[in-house]
Amino acid sequence: MRIKERKEEERISFWRYFVVLLILLPVLFLISLFSPLKSWTRNIFLPFGRVFQDSLWGVKKVFLRVKILKETEKENTLLKKRLLVLMQENAALKMRNEELIALLKDSYVSLEETPKKKIFARVIGREPATFLREIVLDKGSKDGVEVGQAVTIDGVLIAKVEEVQRDAAKALFINSYLAITQVRHNQNRITATARGGIGGLRIFNFPKEASLAEGDLFVTSGLDPKIPAGLIVGTVKKVFDSKASFFKGAILEQPYDSLPENVIIYGK
Repeated sequence: MRIKERKEEERISFWRYFVVLLILLPVLFLISLFSPLKSWTRNIFLPFGRVFQDSLWGVKKVFLRVKILKETEKENTLLKKRLLVLMQENAALKMRNEELIALLKDSYVSLEETPKKKIFARVIGREPATFLREIVLDKGSKDGVEVGQAVTIDGVLIAKVEEVQRDAAKALFINSYLAITQVRHNQNRITATARGGIGGLRIFNFPKEASLAEGDLFVTSGLDPKIPAGLIVGTVKKVFDSKASFFKGAILEQPYDSLPENVIIYGK
């Protein structure tokens, strides 16, 4: 409202100066026709000349102020548009952040979702055969270890308990020959089978029409009787999509490739 009032005042001042100018010009012209009166009229109209000069300067100031006001309004409009864009971007980022938080909660085993059966164990031996990658643990049936339980490091599934004795247990790495793990795609939640072998851990029976790309994460599906869902299995390193097959396949890359010293055994 103040800007509009200022504009209105400056517009009225401009027209006042303009009317004064229209009145003075004819008078000065008529006076100039009578040469004997020139010196006398000069003294009389000298103040009017100064008024005229001041009027021109006043008109110039009015135009300058109008220009500044227009530029200010234009800049204000641009700032409002920029603010609206930033608010929209902020809302989109908040929504994306909430989606990522939900995804992380769904992907990993949090403290609240950690299974009740949790056993800390130490690796005390290893099977020398290369195609049967087995490790021996210092916990057994007296500690609650059972066949089929998950052997993990930081929420990553690396092996499954294969044989249990009273004071020890043997676990088979999931990328070993004959090792089979039920997994699911972390984004689209499609289940598949992960099987170990000489070439590493591979994904089988993944639907051909479903999306599968390098870097996608696979976790345990919960379909194994004694392995909880959500444990990290690995990320896609290479995708196989043969026209002759009804399914897609992939090679998974695991976070841990070296022999661990300490592990956690999980069970449902």
